[in-house]
Formats: sequence, structure tokens, C-alpha cells
Amino acid sequence: MTTLLRIELERFRCRGVLWLVAGLLLLTGSGYVLMTWGHTAPASAAEVAAATEAFRVDAEGAKQFVERCLELQATDEGNDLDCRPPDLPTLSQYIPEPPELSWELGDAVGGMKVPVLIAALAMGVSFVTAEFGARTMGTWLTFAPRRSRVLASKTGAAVIGVLPAALAALAVTIGGVVLVYLVRGLDLGEASVWTDLLRFVTHLLPAAAVAAVLGAGLAFAVRNAAAVAGIVVWWALAVEVALPQIIPALAPATLGLNLRAWLEGGAEYTVQECRPDPDVLGAQVCEDVARTVGSAQGGLVLLLTAAVVLAIGALVFRRRAVT
Repeated sequence: MTTLLRIELERFRCRGVLWLVAGLLLLTGSGYVLMTWGHTAPASAAEVAAATEAFRVDAEGAKQFVERCLELQATDEGNDLDCRPPDLPTLSQYIPEPPELSWELGDAVGGMKVPVLIAALAMGVSFVTAEFGARTMGTWLTFAPRRSRVLASKTGAAVIGVLPAALAALAVTIGGVVLVYLVRGLDLGEASVWTDLLRFVTHLLPAAAVAAVLGAGLAFAVRNAAAVAGIVVWWALAVEVALPQIIPALAPATLGLNLRAWLEGGAEYTVQECRPDPDVLGAQVCEDVARTVGSAQGGLVLLLTAAVVLAIGALVFRRRAVT
């Protein structure tokens, strides 16, 4: 089994499509770094001029308010008026400031969630379907006739191969954003930023591994990348989007909600509960009630889903002829 896994890892490393997916993932992370560079740029001359003008207008308005108030105080109409000038922000507060590092990191790393998971799924699918598409799976089975070992080694190689790509993309994103703040001479914030970030990353990487297992399981089941794409699109539209709208109580059956719960430490969904109206005979009073899916529950659902899909793929792979 160890020999098979080493061979599959070498084959994973040699597949150009997988390098392309990893490259696109790194490019996405670099895009967030470039966005951070733009967000943290110093205020332009036009922005400073606009801020100065806004400050001047507000200061003039405050001055006119005090003058008018004092005029009214001189008459019987303004005896109760408070003519203290309103508190105005300083000029520096009118000039746009760069966002805090915690916000920028949260947006960047949170934005990488979907690309990382899609890339992991695509790598798992491509690594397996390429064998069937090239009709080399049958040849491979002559050297390793035990199909369960072939399935396990391919799935394991997909998981192990996905993790460095995901980790590299996240490292580029996080390191790039921090480097931008260092170059700009901006405050890096409090240490709690890194605690929250570490928690998110340590939950995202296992989710990427689960996505790779899902991809491999689907690929073994249908043996065609286009068919896998069709299943994924159908699931996204019918289950992830439509089902919670039609039957809100079944929202915990969606992978999206469970993924959010796993990554964010919990997720809420809303159901409508109705009860008899005590004031009107035969009528009902309905209200929206928030329910919560915990992080552990979300992770367990994702893990069980991957296990079921892989089991289906293993069953089909064992029973169906390979050409």
C-alpha cells in the first residue's frame, strides 16, 4: 500500500492539469494581495481636497448654527436653546484611512475559501477521471489487481497532493497582505487577529481534504469529469439553493450550511413556527425562529458525506468492468 501511494503521489505531481489548478489558486491569492495594496493606498490629492472642503463646509455650518442660536437667545423665542457648538471631527477624520489588518485579512482569507474548496474538488476529480479517460486504469489494475488498494491509494494521493497547494495559496494570501501592511508602515493590530486566523485556516485545510475525497469518490462512481460537473451543478441548484427555500427545516441537510458552521464555529438558519392565535378562533400566529448548527455537527456531516460518496464510488469501481 505504501508503494502504491508513493507511485500515485508521483503521478499526481506529474499531471499538468493539477499544476494548472494550483497555479490558478496561487493567482487568486495574489489577486487579494493586489486588492489590499489598493485598499491601503494613501489618500490621493483629490481625496484630501474633498475631505478639506467637507470639513470647511461642516465647520462653517456649525459656526452659522451658533450665530443663529445666539440671535434667537437674544429674543424671547430662544431662552431654552443650547448654543454650544456641535462637536466636529478633526480634519484627519475626514480623510479616508486604510482598513485594519484584521478586516483585510478576514476578507482575503474568507474570499479564498471557495477557490480552495473548488480547486480541491477539481484536483480529486481530475486525478481519477484522467485514468478512465485515457483508458489506463485497466492497465494499472494488471499491476495492482486489488481495486480497493488502488482506490485508497488514489484517494490518499489526491488528499495529500491537494493540501500543499491549498496551504501555499493561503500562505501567499496571508503573507502578501501582511507584507503590504509592513511596506505601508501600517499597524498590524492585536494578537487576537492571528488566533482567529489560525482557527479558520486549521478548519479550511481539513475541509479541502474532504473536498478532494468527494471529488475522488464522484470520479470513481461516474468516471467522467463532465458527469461529475453535472452532478455538482444539480446538487448546488436543487439542494443547496432550492431546498432551504422550499423546506427551511431541511437547511441542515445542505453542505453549504454545514461548511459554514465548521469554518465559522457555528451557523444559524431560520424556520417558521406557528401556533394557534389565542385572540382569534381558528387563526394562527407565525414567527421566525433562529436555530443553530454547531461546528462539530457541521464537520461531522461533511465527513460522513465524503465517506458515503467514497463508499458509493468504491462499490461502483469494484462491480463495474474497467476497460
